[in-house]
Amino acid sequence: MTVDLDAVDEKRMTWGDVLRMIREERGLTQAQLADLVKAHQTMISHLELGKVQPDEKWARLLDEMLQAGGRLITAFKLVEPYLALPSPNWNAYEEYRKLETQAVRLYDLSTGRLSGLLQTEEYTRALFAAHFDSAEQIEERVRERLARQERLFSAGLQLVSVIDEAVLWRAVGSRALMRDQQAHLLSVMQRKNVVIQVLPFGEGETTRMPMSGMIILEQGNGQRRVYSESLDQGHFIDNARQVSRYVDEYDRVRGEALSRTDSAEVIRSVMEEQADDRNHLDQEQPFGRDRRPVRRMRPAVRYPRRRPRT
Repeated sequence: MTVDLDAVDEKRMTWGDVLRMIREERGLTQAQLADLVKAHQTMISHLELGKVQPDEKWARLLDEMLQAGGRLITAFKLVEPYLALPSPNWNAYEEYRKLETQAVRLYDLSTGRLSGLLQTEEYTRALFAAHFDSAEQIEERVRERLARQERLFSAGLQLVSVIDEAVLWRAVGSRALMRDQQAHLLSVMQRKNVVIQVLPFGEGETTRMPMSGMIILEQGNGQRRVYSESLDQGHFIDNARQVSRYVDEYDRVRGEALSRTDSAEVIRSVMEEQADDRNHLDQEQPFGRDRRPVRRMRPAVRYPRRRPRT
């Protein structure tokens, strides 16, 4: 594959994407390239994933070793003006991961996908497979996400997760994968340090939902920070007044969610629906100009629901 440097200029690709594509053009693994430049494989991985900012020295060395004909240097010149900016793409998620290891409580609102702390390995892999072409990148991300769950299962972190019911129905991978994911949620709910509550589909009225999910991290000293993500960037909210507003909004949404017992009942019902082939949960619908099929999972029937917790 020939790397399109115009895509770098339009910021649809990162410098790490260019490095990965050229490396794969040469048929090299990350470990083999690391040997060529006398570096650790982790360094190559971090450069490709954007965890380490490139500099001109690295660009020239890698361009020479990969015989890239100046493409890595040209790509670096295109992104160099942006490297000095305080970009959330470079810093916010890394800061979040660090704070997550220090937090004593984490309050999550999941509106698009499940919290990474609650995902099964296959659910995580399916998510990343939709965004990355490289098997190495996918597996690197999967390992990192699963490693984050260790504190949860060692009871070192208290987690409260409010999950929009639509997330339970949204197909990620196969139907069997989704059933396993629901079973995992039911299992994790038994832990004393985990609270999972489902925000149900509206019963006769529209639930006022935030535009995106959020995570409230609480440190041992009681300090709270809010983390949220837009399409491709992470953001922190630190201002005390704004944090208080987000906490109030989270409490409001949680107040509309079902109790732990009723939430487990909903998750179990979703799992049973997904296990029943007669319900034809997978629906193909046209999508986009090319009318490509996209598979959707939705409830085939409505099931009785208890009153939300007040």
